Amino acid sequence: MMTPADGRFFQLAGRQRAGASLSADRIIHLDARFSRAGIWSGVSELLEEAYLDLDRQGKRKLVDAYSYELHMAMPEIPLNYACRADFVIGAEGTRILPPDRAFRIVSGLVSFVQCWKTLHGSQSWIVVVRNFFAARHLASRFFTELARRLSDLNLIVYVEMSMSADLTGAGMLDVTEEVDGLNLPRLEQALLTDDECAHLENTATENSETGDGQHRLHRSALLYNSAQVYVLLGRHEQALASYEQAIAMDPHYSEYYNESANLLQQLDRYEAAIANYDKAIQYSAPYPEVYYNKAICHSRMGQLQLALEAFEHSEELDPLQPQLYLSRAEILDELCRTDDAYADYSKAIELEPDSITARVNRAVLCYSRADFEQALADMTHVIAIDPDETRHYENRAAIYEALGHAELAALDHRKADEVRSVA
Repeated sequence: MMTPADGRFFQLAGRQRAGASLSADRIIHLDARFSRAGIWSGVSELLEEAYLDLDRQGKRKLVDAYSYELHMAMPEIPLNYACRADFVIGAEGTRILPPDRAFRIVSGLVSFVQCWKTLHGSQSWIVVVRNFFAARHLASRFFTELARRLSDLNLIVYVEMSMSADLTGAGMLDVTEEVDGLNLPRLEQALLTDDECAHLENTATENSETGDGQHRLHRSALLYNSAQVYVLLGRHEQALASYEQAIAMDPHYSEYYNESANLLQQLDRYEAAIANYDKAIQYSAPYPEVYYNKAICHSRMGQLQLALEAFEHSEELDPLQPQLYLSRAEILDELCRTDDAYADYSKAIELEPDSITARVNRAVLCYSRADFEQALADMTHVIAIDPDETRHYENRAAIYEALGHAELAALDHRKADEVRSVA
């Protein structure tokens, strides 16, 4: 059997190709060729191995927590819950599922394998993926995310080299092509047992004013849209009532909880918001927005450690969020973790170089640490892109004074007065 040591494999998310010899506590060989087993080829075999191992360990709660994602890749695994949009029921198929639903499922499946690997502690694992370049986007994205997210858990992913492979960057494969017409199949009604179907029916609102229950999916979407309109009009209580009615009709649709939680947070009803964020997380494959929103809510409640934990979850799912690093840096700064705060401000600026808030905050932090040159560079950049704000000149004047440049400081004070007089 081919192994990474034969030189025909590439370490996904690593820096170098495999060396002459490799050893690991467990080596898992997979074939990702689409023509062999479809869009989850290779992935489903890894999931099956994890599923059976966890079942042997009696980790039923862990398996059940990921039943939705697992069912999408392995239909033989029972489904514990689903929202109405997951079913094709005649005219009720009117609401569009979240556009990133497929990628949420990938994130959830990676999290499932992550939990499995964590239970095996410091064991070294190697996942060898043959025919990686013959996989479809979901499988290639899964293995890329697996390599990225589990590298700190002593799991390495190797993929088989291809003569036509276009490798970019230092060891990272470019599999970020757009998904053309990607659409996971919706669940067929027959996938649920009679008891499960009855449970879904019993949780919906009965005797609604708008109909007899045959079009609840459509009505729940209309209520959701109405709630958003009420928010725009500032009629918050009516918006909350519409969200509650939509939830009653489709109690497993994550976005209803997330959106209503955002409104509750806006109204300073933080405890209720956290409860709804938790429901949003429970009823969906993971997505970064809900964890970010929950983090902001915890921070407003003064629960800074819980906020940092939620930020960490969001970052793991999507590390390209400049606002996340900016928001987290402010908390770290408040906790006097200035090195970590500086790192997060820098990440925010790397992702969004013209972020005024990130640059001003980093300048203030650098000033407090007597790193006046970096503070000066940031404030000069800010002034170049936002020259009509008096505080920018005053901030830079303070930096010039700290550097002993009295004349330059005086110039900035005069410039601040000029801008102020024009305003």
